Amino acid sequence: MPPLGREAAPVGPRLPSLGVASTDGDRLKGQFHHVERRLRDWPMVPVGIKGWPTLEPRARGERGGATVSRHQAWSADAATLTLRSLPPSERLILPALQRVQADFGWIPDEAVDLIAAELNVSRAEVVGVLTYYHDLRQSPPPDVQVQVCVAEACQSVGSRALVAGLEAAYGVALGERVEEIAKRGGSADPTAIRVEFSAVYCLGNCALGPAAMVGGRLVGRCDVDRISEAVARAQEVRA
Repeated sequence: MPPLGREAAPVGPRLPSLGVASTDGDRLKGQFHHVERRLRDWPMVPVGIKGWPTLEPRARGERGGATVSRHQAWSADAATLTLRSLPPSERLILPALQRVQADFGWIPDEAVDLIAAELNVSRAEVVGVLTYYHDLRQSPPPDVQVQVCVAEACQSVGSRALVAGLEAAYGVALGERVEEIAKRGGSADPTAIRVEFSAVYCLGNCALGPAAMVGGRLVGRCDVDRISEAVARAQEVRA
């Protein structure tokens, strides 16, 4: 028992990440409120968690909208302005490719020459980076992109069966890009493909697996029907 007139020291381990004792309830509450405020700005919704804050996908740059991010039509002039606006720390091949894709949704062949000229590198160097990273796309994106988690936690609760069901329901293979689907279907227009499926390794929603990202929205406890409903909602938003 501490001497009279002195407070007892807090009991319990200190939390280095928060910098407070575990018994300091008020300060912990403040930290959690800070996290909650940050979550309000998060562009995804963990569907299936009772009582979770209602968040909606937003247009890039908006804080309160409920629309899926839209890309501007490709324009060499607009892409040149995008590249010239890069800060010094991002005047590298990969950041330049990422910025072009963020603005236009894909990286046309013409963009390769623009990036090479702007950064004073060879076209071969730009192509090497572009083809190395699978997330960088060389074809226009579909209306809705669906990423299905195939990591171990989701596999243990049925993601393999989910993938098989989606491939059967939509007639596409996981990982096929729109141009590949169009060619296989005898079409020369990849923009006619409305949905594209790909694999991703962990979306941070392991407790609600199988998990998927549908049009930028995180969906938990997925089955074919739930993903189909999410795809339909995303298409309505884009319409």
